[in-house]
Amino acid sequence: MELNINSPAYFSVQYGVDDEVYRYCRSLYAFFQDKEYSETLSVIGITPVIAPKELYEQGLWKEHTKIVSLGACAIISIRMDFESYYEADSNGKTVLPGRTVMPSDHSRHNRKSVVPGTAETVSRAPGQNGFPVIPL
Repeated sequence: MELNINSPAYFSVQYGVDDEVYRYCRSLYAFFQDKEYSETLSVIGITPVIAPKELYEQGLWKEHTKIVSLGACAIISIRMDFESYYEADSNGKTVLPGRTVMPSDHSRHNRKSVVPGTAETVSRAPGQNGFPVIPL
């Protein structure tokens, strides 16, 4: 599967691309390249939309999901909080997309999941319980 996380819309044009974020996105691409999660879907392209609230209110940026190529490709634009991303350091900028896509209690460094057949939860940190460590 190809997982392409593109440079943030608006933000990259206005402020440039953070090298650490770029390297992290490339490592995600490499990690998912030999994985298969669907017989049909083979490419997922995610574009974080990081723009000031006023631009959203004007209708200039919108979240959307499109499935193309007979279901083989998903194109996703997802809104991220501009202020949080703007104020974050490089490490924070790599964590924020995951927190945007996943619920807040499922952050990149502290996941909990229910063990099938029980009410027990398991904390999942990188490298533990099958949660992959993705090098930066």
